[in-house]
Amino acid sequence: MNPGPVYNITPADEEYAVRVKSRRPVKRSTASSEFRSWERSRGMERAVLGSVLLVFLAVAIPQYVSYRRMAADITTRSSIREAVIALESYADTHGQGYAGADARALGREGVRVGSNQWLLVVSVPDVYWVLGQARGSSGLWVRSSKDSQDHLIVTR
Repeated sequence: MNPGPVYNITPADEEYAVRVKSRRPVKRSTASSEFRSWERSRGMERAVLGSVLLVFLAVAIPQYVSYRRMAADITTRSSIREAVIALESYADTHGQGYAGADARALGREGVRVGSNQWLLVVSVPDVYWVLGQARGSSGLWVRSSKDSQDHLIVTR
């Protein structure tokens, strides 16, 4: 059986070995390394939070704009219906059809137009057209006495 290599160790070698064994590696502060890893994770958290916010905004902003547009369309169509009711009332009251029905006459009948919309009434003795648009709406809405439906005729 071979006991392995034999080394001749001198007292100086023993002294060196003791010094090396007793020398401990310099221990770095754990707080510093923990702070660095926390900083890295914090940066990752910020990146994830930023990307989640961007996705949210990418969905929310177009949805908000479409809600505003729909609200403007509903307001315009409601004002047109009020103007139609006022035109019918004007025609019944004055007995001369729709001729002479202008903005002042419709105002006396109770039609109120908001500051961010406009209505145009075109009337001849037996036919009328009411056109309206609000700021931010889809386009120009029209209703005539021949048709009881609102029509979007010009879109943005």
